[in-house]
Amino acid sequence: MPVNTYAQPVRLAVYRLLSALVEHHAPALLPRGAELVFGLTRSVDSEKDPRNLLVAFRLIRAVAQLVPLSDELAEVRLHVRIEHK
Repeated sequence: MPVNTYAQPVRLAVYRLLSALVEHHAPALLPRGAELVFGLTRSVDSEKDPRNLLVAFRLIRAVAQLVPLSDELAEVRLHVRIEHK
């Protein structure tokens, strides 16, 4: 979903909706773990609004803690740490 094409309030609503899904339905999302992490990081890549970033980073962190670490996810985590120091 190209989240960055929508207005700030819509992007925030999307991140909150995804957060609720992760919080309440994490087991159903686990089979798509790596794909979910990649999709989330892609959707937040050009986000600039601090309100959205706070929600999005918490969401990514929650998903990354649920998904077993693979080589691909290690690269995503490293990239996120380096980019946001």
